[in-house]
Amino acid sequence: MVKTAFGRGPRTEGAAFGRGPRTEGTASSSATSVGFAALSILEEHGRTGAPLDGVLGRYIRGRRELSTVRREELCERVTSVARRQGRLDWRLRNAGVEPSARSRLLADHALRRPTMEVGLPLSAAERGWLLDLAPPLETGSMDRRAALECPEWAWGPLRATFGEEGVDRELRAL
Repeated sequence: MVKTAFGRGPRTEGAAFGRGPRTEGTASSSATSVGFAALSILEEHGRTGAPLDGVLGRYIRGRRELSTVRREELCERVTSVARRQGRLDWRLRNAGVEPSARSRLLADHALRRPTMEVGLPLSAAERGWLLDLAPPLETGSMDRRAALECPEWAWGPLRATFGEEGVDRELRAL
């Protein structure tokens, strides 16, 4: 067991995609297994470039033992990181942290649920930058493109089509 800033959790080295230890039974072990599963899914998505919904679906179909509650929590964690990736990356870079599947997952959790267990062991460096992150996710100093979750390749054409004021309205409507 490794003591983390957000609780206790087992440390696994070199676990294959989604094949970490089974830790059933307690709230802590539930958070841990969902945390490891979410990280495995996000890392697989980053490595392969496969659509996230496909990677998530394949993971869940391969684990029929997952309860409905665990499946919902896993889907929520993974899609939360995907929906907020632009803002998470901006906050991470602003904190001097390189965006990765792990750092995004940790930052998303810390910004949305700072008092709950993250379910992953943390290094001293991670504990340090996580303590420096404070909600809300979107800050006043954040650039508009990041705040609106607009990819860089789409920003120019959207501004040209909708204008400076219209681009905000259209992207917030998505």
